[in-house]
Amino acid sequence: MRRRISPKRNRMENDISKLVALSEDMASAMRQLQLADVEDTTPEPPADEARQLLRWLDNLPSADLPLDEWLETGTAEEAVAKASSLSQLLKIFIRKLKRARWKRREIMREEIAVENATHAAAAMTQAVIDHTLSQLPKNHPQVAALETALASLPPQADMRQAQSVKRLIGTVSTGMDRVSGKNISGKSAPERLVETNAHMQATMRTLRSVHSMEPPAREESIELAREILRRLKNLKFNDKPIEEMIEAGQLEDKAIFAEQIDEMADMYKNLLQEAAEINPSILQDQRVKDANEAIATFTHSVKLMAAKEMPNSIASAQQISADATHNPEEWGKLQGHTVGRLLKSMEGGLEKAVGNLEAEQSQDQDQQQAQEAALEAAMHHADHARRKKRKRRGGGGKTATSAGKKQTRQAHTADAKVAKEAAFVHVVHGLTAEAMAAVKQAGGALFKVGNQAKDISATLAAVSSTDKIAPDDKTVSQRVIEEEIRKGPRNQGGPGV
Repeated sequence: MRRRISPKRNRMENDISKLVALSEDMASAMRQLQLADVEDTTPEPPADEARQLLRWLDNLPSADLPLDEWLETGTAEEAVAKASSLSQLLKIFIRKLKRARWKRREIMREEIAVENATHAAAAMTQAVIDHTLSQLPKNHPQVAALETALASLPPQADMRQAQSVKRLIGTVSTGMDRVSGKNISGKSAPERLVETNAHMQATMRTLRSVHSMEPPAREESIELAREILRRLKNLKFNDKPIEEMIEAGQLEDKAIFAEQIDEMADMYKNLLQEAAEINPSILQDQRVKDANEAIATFTHSVKLMAAKEMPNSIASAQQISADATHNPEEWGKLQGHTVGRLLKSMEGGLEKAVGNLEAEQSQDQDQQQAQEAALEAAMHHADHARRKKRKRRGGGGKTATSAGKKQTRQAHTADAKVAKEAAFVHVVHGLTAEAMAAVKQAGGALFKVGNQAKDISATLAAVSSTDKIAPDDKTVSQRVIEEEIRKGPRNQGGPGV
């Protein structure tokens, strides 16, 4: 009789099959970037298709979540729809990128916006594959292929996993505009400056709340923060004063620079919040203060860029222009500094926060290793006592040679015990309260095992090695019980039997 599959299970298997297919499509699309460039003769997708897709993704209520949480939010059918939209966006971007590289390869190689978009696309691919693998049984035939696809992605894919979906979508859309030479994203450069300015203002409000700084929204990648900062410091206008860039820079270049500064400031804020949880006094460090002032200067610069470029007919431009007249204190002190000098101040604050985090991670690792070593030693001694207990239960005669070996072992054990105790004191000195509690618990168990072994040893000593074992002999447990009954009254101070 053929087994009937329930509709619910059928839908589940269908969703998993779709996720596998989407993961494979995205991995295949990313591999296209590693192939030699050839002219793409396929019809270019209409701009409206990409624009609608970007608008749909950007307006999702959970777009502020990291990729993995975003995919897990909602039903299985919604996860498939999200993965499908990411796959579609990825393929459109890569097709446009391949076409642009064929026509102007050298330009594309130097584009920071295109490189960022490529890494964001890789991060999307990794998130979809990871989500798919979490839904598959371990023996699924596609597991190995998907894990191989993960291993082929650039390291920046993993670094960007903590970034929000909105941030990654914006990064891809900017790269898509750059490679196509068109406004695919539907947002002009002035509009992007306004949006970036609003986000940086929110970042600055958090950085100024030094006495009420909350835990970070997400754990940022230290490696990615350093990489973005390094690339910002290598930009061609690094040696120019910030005012000159506001006045003379290319509009698209200013929008991309503002987005990069915004991304860096957001990561710095989250890393600083994380470090402040460990050491609140870090907020008073001069390097942190200098970095905060530099970010305030960049924030005001972006506001001025937006006010300069935005058409007067847009109401938001008037508000920005009004706000720009109120220069922050940091602007008066730092407005003459070069872009590179301001970035150097940001780097100092970043490295201070990162140094605290790395020191905490190293301390946690040392404590964990010490705890594991102490517990392993306790378990080793407990296991040794159990083995010794089983050996004594076996009975058997002792020869003069074995007695001599036992004395030798005891001598070595005594020497080793002194050395182990000295080492244990050194290890315990650096343990946390939680680690000490775990060691004490393991030690208590060891002490109990040792007492049990001593009791059995004393009981077995009463049995002669020449006694024969007969079928009607009493068992060891009976002998122990009788021995305890015989000794009990005397141990309690009562009259003997």
